Amino acid sequence: MPNGHSYYRYSSAIQGQGDSIRRQSSLVEKVAAEKGIPLIRSYADYGLSAYRGDNSKFGMLARFKQDVKDGLIPRGDWLFVESLDRLSRDRISEAQKVLEDLLLEDIVICTVADRRVYTKASLDEPLQIIGAILIMSRAHEEAQMKSFRASEAWAERHRNQEKGEICPGWLYLDGEVYQPIPYRVQFVVIMFEMAARGIGASAIADDLNERGIPPFSAEEVKVNNRVKVRTGKKAERWGPSSVRNILINRAVLGEYQPRTEVEKEITKIVDGKEARVKVREKEPAGDPILEFYPQIISANLWQQVERARRRNKARAKGGALGKTYANLFRDIAVCSRCRGPMIVPYSDSKNPQRATLVCANANRKHKCKRRTYFKKELVETAILDHVKEYRLSEIFRDPDKEKALQSAENEIAEITLKLERLEKESAKLLKLIRESEDDDETQFYRTDVKEMLATKKAALARRDYLKGERVTLIANRDTRRDAEAVVTKLRSDLNRLDERIRETYEEVEKSKLQRYQFAIRSKLSAALHAFVGSIEFDPDDMTIIVFIDGDRIPEGRCGYLFRQTERRGRWQVRDIEFVRRVQIPITRYHFWPENVQPLSELIQLQSSKIYSTGAGDDMKG
Repeated sequence: MPNGHSYYRYSSAIQGQGDSIRRQSSLVEKVAAEKGIPLIRSYADYGLSAYRGDNSKFGMLARFKQDVKDGLIPRGDWLFVESLDRLSRDRISEAQKVLEDLLLEDIVICTVADRRVYTKASLDEPLQIIGAILIMSRAHEEAQMKSFRASEAWAERHRNQEKGEICPGWLYLDGEVYQPIPYRVQFVVIMFEMAARGIGASAIADDLNERGIPPFSAEEVKVNNRVKVRTGKKAERWGPSSVRNILINRAVLGEYQPRTEVEKEITKIVDGKEARVKVREKEPAGDPILEFYPQIISANLWQQVERARRRNKARAKGGALGKTYANLFRDIAVCSRCRGPMIVPYSDSKNPQRATLVCANANRKHKCKRRTYFKKELVETAILDHVKEYRLSEIFRDPDKEKALQSAENEIAEITLKLERLEKESAKLLKLIRESEDDDETQFYRTDVKEMLATKKAALARRDYLKGERVTLIANRDTRRDAEAVVTKLRSDLNRLDERIRETYEEVEKSKLQRYQFAIRSKLSAALHAFVGSIEFDPDDMTIIVFIDGDRIPEGRCGYLFRQTERRGRWQVRDIEFVRRVQIPITRYHFWPENVQPLSELIQLQSSKIYSTGAGDDMKG
């Protein structure tokens, strides 16, 4: 006796809250009992449309077809569905192919709504096939009309700037006004602040998951007696793509960009061969609507994140951050020979006690021939212990200049966003001018373009002026005194945390502490980047020079010299010790050829005296 299988489907999450599945399943069970066919397995696609055939390509219907081909479902078994439109609402040619493929595999299809049965023999019966085609044609026309009406509704909403329940996950609609969900807004701000410090989407997602913060699509939220409806697929945890989508979503700036679906042809590999397939993609429809949502991120922070994301795209910039932010000197530590970045090799980053810093080019045996390892723990200790020697406390902070600088930064960011919008709008108008055949209409567009160009010119002039002001303010201010205090406090916090981690053996507690360790080390790295221009490692002399931004002389730059000592003692232990403040000639800053003069000759070391830790007074001369 053949067995029966059922297939249920609905298109949207809202339908899942209704009676759809109960109605389909009860009918299937009733008809299967009438036919005397036992039901042994169910397949279901929840929230998956059949209008473009997604269920037969990627859903559980595709799984059913594959199970039939693999022999897991014997020929002659029955498939019960409510109606043929549950299998497909695609174009007639595509929908008919889905039906034929199943029937040719000797699967008997029963539509329980009208009690019709389709078999392989039905393909040779014109009346039955014509009836099936008419049902599928009607289903496609209904789906097409729904799609058209939905598109028109969205277009009308865009024209009237109407607001609906579907909105970013950190907002909800209260009457006619979008209101923030405070704790979710806080999470979004945390994401942006971490991204501004150079932390990537994967590391941010891991941090959110370890904190136990649920994704926005994982739950419905009740705020002020109003329910924020969950949209999209339910996610169990944060992923890099969901974090990245928030970091590039201009809704945090208050903008709303309407989009529309368009059909495109792309080349894909199907069954090992290249084939042209049609896909649906969303594209911007019209101009973005400004101030549509409440702004939760400042333009300045948005620009900082954009700059950080561009930096992160560059390869070989100090290696991966890892679980503990392995390289504090990422982007600023370089090899003095080849100017390549100093990295923490992956094998070392997993063991902080063994971790080393080495030139990325030398590690790959490319360009740089001298592969010298500097122990990371010793380098960090030496550089951080001598923050006071960097003269950071000699220059006092000017509050008025800091306020003026912040104001200039914010206005520059606002103007940059405005220029981006003007660029897009002028490009669209120029396209309309090229396509228009009406002289009056063309003249109207030309007037708009002239006004935009004048606005753009004024905005550019204002931004250039502000940039000049910013350069002047930066040149006249110095926040290194604050940076020194920040580094000192973070270093103290990090030392206490490292000690707790060494004393903890419980894995859950250790993982929690390591999350805090990552946060502190990322802040410490950001603080160092605020005043350290670069750190140069010389593989020949085993020396390190820390260059502080702004610490210059007419002939070159001033740096703080450290030296990795030779192995000594019973266990042949190396150490890194502070030597003195040195002056480096400007000729030092060129790409070094192979026969370059050694660094020791350039800095003209006059003695081999090594000063002890904290010997700030010994720097004279």
